[in-house]
Amino acid sequence: MVLEKFRKSPEVLPIYNYIDVVNGLGYITFYAVVTKDSSGQDEILTPNVLWSNDIFTSKICDQDALKQYVDYDWDASPFSVPKSIKGVMDIQLPWNAISALGVETGYVVFKVRKWDGATETEIASVQSETIDNSPTVTGKVSLLKLDIPETHFKKGEILRITQELWMTSSGFGSADAFHLYHDPKDRLASGDLYTTILKFNIPFKIN
Repeated sequence: MVLEKFRKSPEVLPIYNYIDVVNGLGYITFYAVVTKDSSGQDEILTPNVLWSNDIFTSKICDQDALKQYVDYDWDASPFSVPKSIKGVMDIQLPWNAISALGVETGYVVFKVRKWDGATETEIASVQSETIDNSPTVTGKVSLLKLDIPETHFKKGEILRITQELWMTSSGFGSADAFHLYHDPKDRLASGDLYTTILKFNIPFKIN
């Protein structure tokens, strides 16, 4: 009697938001969320639409020289099984500049990294367009694309997306600020700021 050999099913079946059949990729949407407890603040990446503790981060520009004001590490949960990412990642960035005293200018940098609890390895990065505001409040939703080389994650390793905010202001004062939004529930969206959801469509290699 001939016995048929069946391939063993994976222990965990991933759920993709959409699939690129041609390139063999499955995309999962991750949302940026701020959590807070008695020990402080954490920035996390999650596929769940949660209420962020803070809807946005506001940073006041205090000098006319270019300076970094935000360095957030959005961390996903450790991988429970080995996974590989590759392909083009879409980033939806809601933000705005508020200035009543002068011209404020800024941009955002995103860095995709691998984190194992001790060592941080950079995989790819992208810089946003530069926006400014003089002197009214305006909203902006930027779409960025980042080409990720095939990168393997072992069980227990973490996908990290670092977000940096760089800005400068002429005639700076207490009213000069940038707002970075990160609320999956989309609160406060209005006017030119069509959404307050900071999200990443991450491509995973389908085995």
